[in-house]
Amino acid sequence: TTFTQNYSYHKPSQLKVLDTQQICSLPLRKYLSERKIPFSIADRYCKEVRYVMGENIYYAIGFYNNKNGYELRSKNYKGCTSKYITTIIEDTDSKDYMIFEGFFDFLSFKAIYPATPNNSIVLNSVCNLGTVMKELESLQAENIYVYGDTDDEGKKVYVKISERYGDRVSDMSYFYNELGCKDLNEYLVKYHPKNQLRL
Repeated sequence: TTFTQNYSYHKPSQLKVLDTQQICSLPLRKYLSERKIPFSIADRYCKEVRYVMGENIYYAIGFYNNKNGYELRSKNYKGCTSKYITTIIEDTDSKDYMIFEGFFDFLSFKAIYPATPNNSIVLNSVCNLGTVMKELESLQAENIYVYGDTDDEGKKVYVKISERYGDRVSDMSYFYNELGCKDLNEYLVKYHPKNQLRL
């Protein structure tokens, strides 16, 4: 039996990926729809991941990271096969980088600007902030745009990066913070498409 999970935490060592494919399960596609992520965007950056834990087989939306692992999400589940950052380079002529706390925020940006190539780094966890700092240095980043959550952990992401890079860093959370949204995806769900140009 294959199904989505109804609990929210596991250790990556307890999980084994069986296979990946295009996202086709109806619950996962419905979940994307609820979060206003077009299937064309999810299909470009994500996979449907089937994995086993214990005696059960599960499936989730998988977002690839730099350690050949996946962040895993479904309506009732949040986990990973390995906790690491994801770097996506789409404009090799640019040294500008977008920083996103989670991959649904990255997908939300792409939903708003589907035709705009950009360079992005997704933390996938605030605990990866040190790794992101090293990645920005390695990539010789110039301008950095931080789309963090509006909670204390999200604010820490902006503060730490700005301590290193100064006025090259812009806090892009201001517009959805003003609207009382916790992150870019909540902004997309509540205000897109009516206010999409505000970004």
